[in-house]
Amino acid sequence: MRRLQDLRPQLETFQVEPIAVSADSPDVVIYHRARDGLELTLYADPDLNLAQALGVLHDGGMAYRSATVLGVPLGVPDGRKRLAMPSTLLVDEHGVVRWFEVSRDYRLRPSNLQILIAVEEALGTTDA
Repeated sequence: MRRLQDLRPQLETFQVEPIAVSADSPDVVIYHRARDGLELTLYADPDLNLAQALGVLHDGGMAYRSATVLGVPLGVPDGRKRLAMPSTLLVDEHGVVRWFEVSRDYRLRPSNLQILIAVEEALGTTDA
């Protein structure tokens, strides 16, 4: 989510608004937003409705819960459950998905450069 936040100024030149969706509860999303100083729009999808609609559910993935140890936020293993695979989408103003990147590895996300290239290829260059 930090990566999307950092890209906001560049994405705004294309009139693109980054939005993040988390499988966490609304309370956890609010906590992470405050803890990480995030300003982008965050939505909670604890029932994985969006992930299911997009076809990005992973059954039997490792579940984690958040914990802070000595002031450091950590993910602590917490069994197995259905998880949403990390996904990045570019959706235009008509609701058409113009770019879709899915990772089977929760640690991997598209780079800032990959996202900007996808935006430029889908939407064209900007005069800004």
